[in-house]
Amino acid sequence: MKFILPVGVGDNGRLIIARGRMIMGNEYRKWKVSAQQLIIMTKQTKELIKPSYDDQRVVKIKCYLPDRRRDASNFCKCVLDALTGMVFDDDKWLLPQFEKTVIDHDNPRIEVEI
Repeated sequence: MKFILPVGVGDNGRLIIARGRMIMGNEYRKWKVSAQQLIIMTKQTKELIKPSYDDQRVVKIKCYLPDRRRDASNFCKCVLDALTGMVFDDDKWLLPQFEKTVIDHDNPRIEVEI
């Protein structure tokens, strides 16, 4: 299964503090909704994969970033969050693996393969 997601907000913008509580940032919330819509359009089945201790799944991530200022590792949790509830029931037993990070000014994206 392969998904192509837009480059969005990294970990630094994922959560913000509002009134003393941690909440999702507006940019991250918008990115997550659009990423999940792309996952729904690409996904072949509605059934969720249920990884477990005995059945851990590797999630291969390739980042094509628009510039050198961004850190690919900051997108890991955001990508796993977008997959949770759409592909997997929980991201606890997922093993993210970065395959490569490339600068692509014309078509920035995050490719995810399960």
